[in-house]
Amino acid sequence: MEFLTLSVGYVAAFCSTFGLLPLALRVWRTGEVNQIPIGMVTVMFIGALLWLLYGIFRVDQVIIGANAISLLFIGYVSVVKLRSIIK
Repeated sequence: MEFLTLSVGYVAAFCSTFGLLPLALRVWRTGEVNQIPIGMVTVMFIGALLWLLYGIFRVDQVIIGANAISLLFIGYVSVVKLRSIIK
C-alpha cells in the first residue's frame, strides 16, 4: 500500500508541476500574455506558494520539490504578465 500511495503522489506531483511547462515555454518563446488572466496567474502563484509552505511544514520532499518547480514556472509567467500590465 505504501508503494501505491507514493506512486500516486509522484505521478500527481509530476502532472500538476509539468502541466505548467507548456504555458511557461509559450510565454518565453512569444512573450505573449494578453490572453492569460491576471487573476488566474495570481491564484496559481498563491496556491503553489501555500503548497510549498505546507510541504516544508510536513517535511515532504515531493510536495516541496513539485511546488518549488511550479513556483518557478508560474513565477516567470507572473513577472512577464505584470511587466505587460505596467507598460
